[in-house]
Amino acid sequence: MSRCTTSNGSIHTKFLGGLLAVIATATSAAAQSGPALEPVKLRLGWTYIGGFAPLYLGVEKGFFKEQGIDLTISEGKGTVVSAAAVANGSDDFGYFDVGSVSLLIDKGLAVRGIAQIRQKTAAAYISMKSSGIDRPEKIVGHSLALTPGASTTQLFSGFVAAVGVDISKIKQEGLDPSIFVKALIAGQVDAILTYYDSSGLAIINQGHEINTLLFADYGVNILDYGIATSVALINRKPDLVRRFTAAAVKSFTYGSANVEETVQIGKARFPEFDTKLAARQLEFQKTLHGDSVKEGKPIGWISKDAWQKSLNVLSKYSGLKNTDPAAYYTNDFITVPKS
Repeated sequence: MSRCTTSNGSIHTKFLGGLLAVIATATSAAAQSGPALEPVKLRLGWTYIGGFAPLYLGVEKGFFKEQGIDLTISEGKGTVVSAAAVANGSDDFGYFDVGSVSLLIDKGLAVRGIAQIRQKTAAAYISMKSSGIDRPEKIVGHSLALTPGASTTQLFSGFVAAVGVDISKIKQEGLDPSIFVKALIAGQVDAILTYYDSSGLAIINQGHEINTLLFADYGVNILDYGIATSVALINRKPDLVRRFTAAAVKSFTYGSANVEETVQIGKARFPEFDTKLAARQLEFQKTLHGDSVKEGKPIGWISKDAWQKSLNVLSKYSGLKNTDPAAYYTNDFITVPKS
């Protein structure tokens, strides 16, 4: 009778060899995947427009993953709601109208601006070209659609004061902002208070011509959209704040230089949004980055003087009390290349 000649030692050796191969494969896969990414939530101030596309580009191109971040971006329902969600920790970061949020910070909301992307407000008085309202003095006697309590409405009082117009001679009509564009095109109102890139460019994109009176051009400027986070997160996880800010700044810098690629990535996420309009909005956003960027600073970096001017406008026309910029923002998380 023949006997099996395979020894127990040989079987044991083969088993160990197989086990080591499995361990080696797993170790190699783990090394390739790197450390686990940290889940992070970003809340926008509103629904998607072209100006938001750089953030989605940053996710798609891996800019946030480079910083160890697994980012989830959610649309918003207004700056106030989004800022509250960031303050209470429901969301980690926000991209919203920091100028308007200054009024909430003044009343105790514990958030701080960490990268001021748009340093000039796009708030404007917009009318159809056919109206002939191409100068501030011509707004007298015309009807105006506005949203009571909105930041554009608060700034309008400063605008009329700056240009010497009697606000009592303007027929103001409170309307839902969702119907502003339709109402203006249909001739139901003579003008609207809105943001140039969201409503003004939407009208132009439909083939119409408009007159635009940007408040900032008449000395009534406050800061616009920027990245913000809670004071609690700054104190608890300053390294995360630094890494997130680096990825966000890289996203906006790349997005500004590569508009077509950026809006196409946005189109993949929001196929119903017109690509031509998104491109126009992103091109316009370049004009809002501020003088500091023109002088060589990274997108998002802002001077104390720019913040001071914004707070002074809010103090004069919206009742803001604390005008110390240090209470509202920091540049500490933005890396400025050495010259």
